[in-house]
Amino acid sequence: MRIRLFDRLRAARPNGETVRRLLGDAMWVLLGAVVAVVVVVIGLCVVMNAFIEQTRGM
Repeated sequence: MRIRLFDRLRAARPNGETVRRLLGDAMWVLLGAVVAVVVVVIGLCVVMNAFIEQTRGM
């Protein structure tokens, strides 16, 4: 599927530089999404840990 999208981009714009820039932007967006997911998961772990510690003392 990714190869077909790449071929469509190349067919739309013969300029290789534009294709490379688009792929670079997609990579940065993907990297940002991964970082956001990791931050959310760590935050959830911290909140759950604090909640468990608080309920254990009661």
